[in-house]
Amino acid sequence: MYIEQNPSVKNILSLFAEPFGNKYNDFSEDMQQALKDISPCLFRKWYCSAIIDDTNLSPANIIDSMYSSSENHSVFSSRIDISDYPKHDLNFKFKKQEYPGSVFLDDLKAFIKLCDPAVEFSYETFADYRSFAKTQNTLFNTDMYYVSYISLILQYLGLIKKMPSIHTEKYQAVKEECKSFFAMSKEESMTKIVDTALDIFVEKLSQRMEVPITKNTKNGIKDAVCLSCVTDELFSYVFKLLGLDFDSIADLQNTQDVSEEDEMLITSVMYAGVLFDKWFFTPLGYYMGLFRQMYTVPYNLREELDFISPVLLTGCDMSAELFSPCNLFYMLPGTEKIWGKPQENDSPKLKESIPEKELKNIVEAGHLFEIMYYNSLMNSCYRGYIYRFKIYIKNSPEMWKIIDMPADSTLYEFGNEINTYFGLFENDFAFEYNKNEYSSRSRHRKLNSLKSTLSSLKLNMGSKLTYISDGDRANTFIIESSKKIKSEPVTIYPRLFRQSREITLSERNDEF
Repeated sequence: MYIEQNPSVKNILSLFAEPFGNKYNDFSEDMQQALKDISPCLFRKWYCSAIIDDTNLSPANIIDSMYSSSENHSVFSSRIDISDYPKHDLNFKFKKQEYPGSVFLDDLKAFIKLCDPAVEFSYETFADYRSFAKTQNTLFNTDMYYVSYISLILQYLGLIKKMPSIHTEKYQAVKEECKSFFAMSKEESMTKIVDTALDIFVEKLSQRMEVPITKNTKNGIKDAVCLSCVTDELFSYVFKLLGLDFDSIADLQNTQDVSEEDEMLITSVMYAGVLFDKWFFTPLGYYMGLFRQMYTVPYNLREELDFISPVLLTGCDMSAELFSPCNLFYMLPGTEKIWGKPQENDSPKLKESIPEKELKNIVEAGHLFEIMYYNSLMNSCYRGYIYRFKIYIKNSPEMWKIIDMPADSTLYEFGNEINTYFGLFENDFAFEYNKNEYSSRSRHRKLNSLKSTLSSLKLNMGSKLTYISDGDRANTFIIESSKKIKSEPVTIYPRLFRQSREITLSERNDEF
């Protein structure tokens, strides 16, 4: 019996499949395709997240333990394939690691075969990857970021090279290098792969965060991994390279009034988290199977997609949305031979298999968590009519966001939402509509925005308002209104519904 056919495993996987299906059905057709594109990333994080808060009961840990014994700890690579969804159910696949990194090494070989004589492969967008994926089914993992990483590390290893081309991206195997590489033992091959993966990681850190890189940096990271399985302690080491105190920066996040410099430091920690997950934890953990990542908070798919949805159709790189660092990580059996030394402290892996009755209770608790969250959402959701506003910078109409507001919101509330979503920090602002000015300033008592509701303006499809920030009149926005529409079920308003590619790129440049 395949692992994915085991009734207990299917029961665990339902914790992902059911909320995914519910959210998929809520989306429009173009959003559904975008959701399918990112689904391997969503599954990856769910698979490594605790089902019950602050425990080590992740699907990855549970499934590994089900097929392990006290003498032999089994490790499985996992993936999701939804190319035929919703015509067919979500397709989950598992493959046992015969030795540390075995599945990844097999996929390296499979990709090299695609490069003989050559393969055309572009991974700039999910659409590009879809075209590539249709031509091959030899790789175990189908995540775009996974295949992109394989292509990258093979180039660093010198096993494939990019062919000279103007209009296409083609890669060709370097046969002599491949022959020499695969003549090594599996342990030697994986040691070289890990060494190259760390080179890529420290290079990305150096490029993106301007960290001074030396040979000792990579060795220091290897040592730090062995000293602790706590992610924050690894962060602390890297931030010392920058001359920064990680703990002090982390404490700033709990401070109400922070300076602009402090905000930059907080953002640097967030960005470092993205880099660590994308170039360290996920490649060495989920892709290669040398470490097991552990998120100690249950994964809330509905909440995650509410966060991602506004940028899902922008075509922008979504690393900032799809990668975030785990809380804990631990070496899987056999990794110490490749890494050079073992991890010293106790790992959060399960020591033994969970009895079936207890496993059912855990899965029921997972379903209960989803039901309780759904019910709390239902109770707090706005029910009524909303306006959908397209808001863009007056002199840059391509820089737009779409915000949904309850129809009974005041203009003062609406102004604060605009300030929030466009990153403005002004206390006073004004709206202009039908030759009237609605201002938050105290001297405009008659038409004070605190009292004027959106409904009172009797807006129709295409009605236009102007929003002016008092502190800087260059911050002038044009607002195009929809007619009143019914609110969607199980949706919290106000909400950011969508935004343009141009403003998303601008925000990424400003923030990171």
